[in-house]
Amino acid sequence: MSQISSAAQLRNTTRAHWIAAVSALLALVAMPAVVLVLAIDGDSGSASSAAVEQTPVAHSSSGPDESAVAAAVAPRPGAGPDENRTAIAVR
Repeated sequence: MSQISSAAQLRNTTRAHWIAAVSALLALVAMPAVVLVLAIDGDSGSASSAAVEQTPVAHSSSGPDESAVAAAVAPRPGAGPDENRTAIAVR
């Protein structure tokens, strides 16, 4: 009886390995296709975004306008707990 169950177990193990190998090969074949589609899409999108793209504003010091970046990175009031107060409270 153990020979029958081991044969069935071997068949199931072989089937699982075969499915895993086929899945890996399918992923390997699909990956270049996905990269190609993304590369082609990236090239076509740059032509249409060139018209929408804004030119950076130069200051009198001939540097870029950094106020937009600073506003994007600045902490927002009410966005969460103040870390300074939390650090003081822990001490």
